Amino acid sequence: MVEKKINEYIKIMAISFNGWLFEGFGDAKTALMGTILEKTI
Repeated sequence: MVEKKINEYIKIMAISFNGWLFEGFGDAKTALMGTILEKTI
């Protein structure tokens, strides 16, 4: 709901990401970068 309101006023991209799903920093970083790439392409 907040993401929708922000996007109405400002041209930014909000990405939902649950960092608790990953054990190590490397895994979380890889998953986050993958999500960013998926949303921008």
